[in-house]
Amino acid sequence: MPTNVLPTNEMKSNLAAHIRLVAADPRQRVFVGAHRRAEAVLLSTHSEVPEPQLHAMAELSGRALGYELAASIGAGSSPPEVGEYRQILSVLAARQRREDCLRLIGAAAAALASGTGGSVAAGLHEIGYLVGDAVEPDLSWPALADEVDSGTPRRAVEKVGEAND
Repeated sequence: MPTNVLPTNEMKSNLAAHIRLVAADPRQRVFVGAHRRAEAVLLSTHSEVPEPQLHAMAELSGRALGYELAASIGAGSSPPEVGEYRQILSVLAARQRREDCLRLIGAAAAALASGTGGSVAAGLHEIGYLVGDAVEPDLSWPALADEVDSGTPRRAVEKVGEAND
């Protein structure tokens, strides 16, 4: 349990200083929460996250993106706000985390295909339209999309389908 948990109002009033702190030292963490119970943590995008957690976070982010897109398509509404997903992909690409980019994109395509009954290729097109350029110039969106389309999402679609049963 963290020893120093900031109240929410203190975190908000000194946010710029806290961001500078974690940016200067990626090992730093700033915990925030009500009643001195940590509910959130601010950390640098350059902090070291263990491999298994990084893989899981990429896959979970992808699923969330796919489900959000499927829900918006099902409701006939405009695409959801995808800024967070773009940022995650951009950071992964800048760090040359190709495998994690593939996990995120594959999970998103699988969840979208499962949620809409559409094809993975159509899902990749929709995802690419919304977030594809976030990986450029560090990684190539067409190369990532081709690699995902060549087989990874088919297994993931089956896995997502099994989880929904």
